Amino acid sequence: MNIVLGEPEKAEAEKVDVAKMTEQECANYCSKRVMDGNAALTKTTVGYMEFGEILEELLGPAEINDDDVDRKRLWKYHVKNFQTKAEFIKEAFRISISMADHIRRVTKKYKPYIGNRFVPFSRLLNALPYVNDNNVVEVIACASEHLADDWKKDLKDLKKIEIIECLHEKTERWERCLNPDCGKWLGKVKD
Repeated sequence: MNIVLGEPEKAEAEKVDVAKMTEQECANYCSKRVMDGNAALTKTTVGYMEFGEILEELLGPAEINDDDVDRKRLWKYHVKNFQTKAEFIKEAFRISISMADHIRRVTKKYKPYIGNRFVPFSRLLNALPYVNDNNVVEVIACASEHLADDWKKDLKDLKKIEIIECLHEKTERWERCLNPDCGKWLGKVKD
């Protein structure tokens, strides 16, 4: 398999020699690169949201209560015929099933509100248990605009909000290797 990573001569041609620039040119170039960087970061957030929607479509909704279950889980139709969702996710996207679930949950909660702004994924994930329909816009604004120390304070304040107690009526059983050197989650226990 041949993988082409890029054209080195093109990358060389795009480099800028700041030693030959005036201070004003350096300042302008710096400002441009900061804007380019922020645009790239915005693409990462938008990319996560798009990926979350794709995962939702491929994996199907978490709860399917009708007779057409398999049709709503497109991953089962992959040419490699994977046995589990986890195998599919690992092979197709090279991420863990837990990461895929994080991305799906973050997308489901924030996508309608996030727009085209950069918000670090870890902030969205960390705030998820404390976000509700009344504070989601405020949480996104804080997560995207505040520096790390301010965000830590915001998250601490957010954690003080009373969380609705869940009765955990719908659960599933999982197996984990108890070898202290491993500890890997092996998958759902089949009934």
